[in-house]
Amino acid sequence: MGRHSQVNIVIHLVWATKKRLPLLNLSRIALARSEFRRVLKSSNAVLIECSGYRDHIHVLIRVHDDVNFQTLIRKLKGASSFSINKEYEPIPKFQWQRGYYAQSVGKKELEMVRKYVRDQWCKHEYEWVMKELESTSFNSSSS
Repeated sequence: MGRHSQVNIVIHLVWATKKRLPLLNLSRIALARSEFRRVLKSSNAVLIECSGYRDHIHVLIRVHDDVNFQTLIRKLKGASSFSINKEYEPIPKFQWQRGYYAQSVGKKELEMVRKYVRDQWCKHEYEWVMKELESTSFNSSSS
């Protein structure tokens, strides 16, 4: 029997590290991304984009209408934190904070949101550098 319905649900997810500790770096985000792909594939879902910064992560996924959303997020968080702890043995132990943000993404916004997610690390690094520059007082009369 063929499938009579076609559902295309895209969700932008965001969650933070426990206590918003700055425990993520590019290699840990890459490992989390790999785990997300694995979990999503086994859940009949697809990772579209994933990036983040030191204390949070953004995940853009495509799911089917039969997905148990809370179970899927629990699996994503659990698999990624397990792998990060196994691979890097961080102190303190790596954990995700409870809760998450989820927003559906329409067809028209998909590329914009995808770029926003992809550029997270660069966006936050730039903001951090600008904040540091602004907080540094330059005294032009001291030359």
